[in-house]
Amino acid sequence: MKSIQIRLASGLIVSLIIFLIAQWLLIGTSIRHLSEAYVATRLEHDAQALLNALDFKEQPVVLNTAIVDPIYKQPFSGHYYKITTQNSEFRSRSLWDTDLPLLKVERGQSRTTHTTGPQNQPLLVFHTTYKKDKDLIFISVAEDETSILQDIETFQLQHSIISIAVLSILVLIQGYIVKRNLNPLDSVRRELENLEQGIINQLNENVPKEIFPLVKELNRQLIAIKKRLDRSRNAAGNLAHALKTPLTLITQIANSDELKQHPEITDRLLQHSEAIQQSIERELKRARMAGGNVAGSQIRLLPEVNDLIKTLSAMYQQKTLSIKIAISPDVVCHMDRQDMLEILGNILENAFKWARGNIRIVAAQNHHLEISFEDDGPGHDPGDMETLLNRGVRADETIAGHGLGLSIVSEIIDEYGGRLEFSRSIELGGLRACIRLPNK
Repeated sequence: MKSIQIRLASGLIVSLIIFLIAQWLLIGTSIRHLSEAYVATRLEHDAQALLNALDFKEQPVVLNTAIVDPIYKQPFSGHYYKITTQNSEFRSRSLWDTDLPLLKVERGQSRTTHTTGPQNQPLLVFHTTYKKDKDLIFISVAEDETSILQDIETFQLQHSIISIAVLSILVLIQGYIVKRNLNPLDSVRRELENLEQGIINQLNENVPKEIFPLVKELNRQLIAIKKRLDRSRNAAGNLAHALKTPLTLITQIANSDELKQHPEITDRLLQHSEAIQQSIERELKRARMAGGNVAGSQIRLLPEVNDLIKTLSAMYQQKTLSIKIAISPDVVCHMDRQDMLEILGNILENAFKWARGNIRIVAAQNHHLEISFEDDGPGHDPGDMETLLNRGVRADETIAGHGLGLSIVSEIIDEYGGRLEFSRSIELGGLRACIRLPNK
């Protein structure tokens, strides 16, 4: 779809062009009409002067050329006349050897026509009829319109140039006005970007009334989505807590003395209990993954990493680890905080678990956010690295756990349009886990 600004500008340009063309035609026609009316009035005066120059005392009638305007005596002067009486006909000397059309109108009436005269001159001809005694006198007086038409063309050209200049100025003014009045829409667009990045939690409702319903509805939907997500998480948490007690009882029953004589039943109960426990953890993590669809989440990475390292250092206090962190305080992560902690916590815990003495964490933020975790542990073969992402797979079956951590991490990262890659650390020799997330 075309932009509103282009559509408004196009409508204004078309309207102005139609208006200016209509104005150009109207002004041109009006000026020509006024000019012809002025010339016709002058020709009428000349016709009356010619009538006064006729001498009816002699027969046939005689025209006294001495009192006729000398302009009618100059060849092709652009001023011509023709007079016809009952017995005589007079033509101006300016016609030379050409003729002038004579239109016989009713006595006391007049009429103007256009014709082509000598040397292709455009002529305006004034026709009238007088009656003297019993004689009818038909007089046609003409004047060359060349200079008038040239003046009209010059005026129309100037008017066209001025109109185009005015049109350009009006389009620029209108474009400025439209752009200025559409600024609130641009502000809403920027606020949506800030909302996605977590800089703000809601859109500013101080907007023009035309877009206020839209902004208000967006804010309402944001609140509804957040409430729905909170209810979903709470419901998943409540369900998990509700199932913990029955699961504990099932585990106790499976380990009771009564069932020691039935090891097959014990194994089956423990197997199903573990499957239920895995399902509970999986659904809880999925509920937290819904945070990726909620706007208003922007977390600074360095403080969260430091907090996780303190927690994990307390958990693995039997290890002496050197942890190097290369993360700028300005690096931010655009995602739900629970999801971010889930990702960082699982990967860091693996690093703490397998590292012999060194861990390095590096983050860079340009077109995307890249976080890498390296350790000096045993690492894994390239073929095993993809297997680690499969649900339920553990790197070492002798270590307790359900094998869900990295698979959940991979699902969360996929939800945000990112990638999780494993390789061998070149400097430390152990595993290198690299997270790449879009920098929204």
